[in-house]
Amino acid sequence: MERIEVLRDGASARYGSDAIAGVINMILKQDAEGGSVSGKFGQYKDGDGIQRQLSANSGFKIGDNGWLNLTLEGGNNDYTNRAGEDLRPGSIGSTTYGQQVFRQGEPATKEGKLFLNGEYALQNGSELYAFGGYSRRKGETAAFYRASNNIPTLYPNGYLPLIRGELQDSSLTTGLRGELADNWRYDLSLNYGRNEYDLSTRTINPDLYRDTGSTPFSFDNGTLSNEQKQINQANGVSNISYTTVRYFNNAVDTRTTGVDLVANYRHNFANDLR
Repeated sequence: MERIEVLRDGASARYGSDAIAGVINMILKQDAEGGSVSGKFGQYKDGDGIQRQLSANSGFKIGDNGWLNLTLEGGNNDYTNRAGEDLRPGSIGSTTYGQQVFRQGEPATKEGKLFLNGEYALQNGSELYAFGGYSRRKGETAAFYRASNNIPTLYPNGYLPLIRGELQDSSLTTGLRGELADNWRYDLSLNYGRNEYDLSTRTINPDLYRDTGSTPFSFDNGTLSNEQKQINQANGVSNISYTTVRYFNNAVDTRTTGVDLVANYRHNFANDLR
C-alpha cells in the first residue's frame, strides 16, 4: 500500500452521490524499479508475546510498456498469557491446584502474504491492469483447562484443549481501460474473491473413552467459506458522467446471483468558471 486517502462527509461533490458519507481511497504501489525490505521484532514487558515480521517490496519493468510491483510479508507471533492461579472448587485435590494452568491472552499466529499490482499499455492506447493478493494465517488459542473432566491414565495432571484456526484470503482483479471517440472512456474489469476459515480442536472425549477404551485427540469443527465473482463495466466522459453495470455472484453455502445498474451524474463546475 502506497498510501490511504480518507475524505470525510462532503465527498459527493467530487465522487458523486454515492460518496455522501465519505470516501476511502487505497492507493497501491506503482514503482517499476527499486524496492525495500523491512522487519519488526518486539515483545511485551512480561517477556512473552514475541512478535516477528519481515516484508519485502520490489518493482519490475515488463518490456517498455508495463510494470509489475510485488510485496511479500511473513509473520510469527507467540501467545501471551495473563491467567491467574487455578483455584476452582472442581480443581481441589488435583496435582495442579493453585498453579497457572490456563492460557488467557493473545493467540499464537503464523502468517504469510503476497500482493501484486501491475499495468501494461497496449498498442491501441488501451491499458491492461491487474491487482490481487493471497494470505494465509494460522492461529492457536486455548479453551478451559480440564482437571476433573479428564482421563487420568492419559493426562494425570489434566490437560489444556487447544483451538486451531486457519484463514485463507485470495483476491484478483483484472481489467481493460482506455478511451473511445470524443473523449469517452471505458473500464471493464473482472473481480474474484474467496475467504475460507478452517477450525479444529486438539482435545479428547472422556465419555467415548470410558465406553470404548479409545478417543480421538483432534476434532474437525468445520469450514466456513465465502466466494464472490463480479463483472464491472464503466463508461463516461471526463468530468461529466459515469454509468456502471455490475454482475455479481456470491456463495455462502447457498448461491445468490444478480445484476446491478447504477447511473450517476457528476459535473465539474470549476470548468464553467474558467
